Amino acid sequence: GADGKGQQRLSPTPGLDVTPSWSPDGARIVYSRLHSSPMPNQPPVTDLRIMNADGSGDHAVLANTLFSVEARWSINNQLVFMSLMNSSVLEIYVMNIDGTGLRQLTDSGTNGDPVWSPDGGRITFGSDREGGGKLNIFVMNADGTGMHQISFNTNHDFAPSVLSNGQIVFSRYESINGDQISLYRVNPDGSGLELFYGANSHATGTNNAGTNNSVIQFVSARQRADGKLLALVRPLQYTQAGLDTQEGGDIVAIDAGNFVEIHQQAIPSATGAPATVAPPRSAPPHWV
Repeated sequence: GADGKGQQRLSPTPGLDVTPSWSPDGARIVYSRLHSSPMPNQPPVTDLRIMNADGSGDHAVLANTLFSVEARWSINNQLVFMSLMNSSVLEIYVMNIDGTGLRQLTDSGTNGDPVWSPDGGRITFGSDREGGGKLNIFVMNADGTGMHQISFNTNHDFAPSVLSNGQIVFSRYESINGDQISLYRVNPDGSGLELFYGANSHATGTNNAGTNNSVIQFVSARQRADGKLLALVRPLQYTQAGLDTQEGGDIVAIDAGNFVEIHQQAIPSATGAPATVAPPRSAPPHWV
């Protein structure tokens, strides 16, 4: 359930089924099945699959392609996802939920984390296409036209998600503020950029000592039906390639509508619990 209780296994291959996402009506789940465990510089072959919410009716809609993951389901019954199927770098593709109509939408730079607008007419994604090793946020129409950049960070903006009001929430890495990742939001046309949550809430992570002041970062925010955000929190992590924007973390709920920091209300008279709810355990993200 939404409170973290009532967990049940839906897929039969623990550890190899990843990046699940709901259909708009909550009746089905799209996810990726890895044919093998990921290895450095060896992305696995994958199947994109769909099943009912109870795990029944599980079937492949796109089989045997190289690293096709992060599928998202639009209100118009299309899937958008990122893949290495035709390129040495990640590109963004769309297709119908029955596997027909497959089209590649991007062909410049490395592109990932695609998400739909509420009406299914636009796709927001992250890309390094402007060069300089920077990630920023871009928007395009569902057919790949009208592509435009909406964030201009000199470091990295990544992991976008679309809020119910059409605004885009994303994670911003800022080295100028002491190497931290906070949540920002922006309108689809690039206007209205503002800090959304967390600039002064990084030393709030739980720890075994009970002091609850471990330094954490906020990534991969997604909005729940009740308006709160689910996000991953974790220490700042680096790989040989640089800042790690993808792996691991604990899940927290953030009341970003009423709080701009863990103990700072957006409106002084607002009511509600502190903004983050400490998770009971660590878990890899996106597992079915």
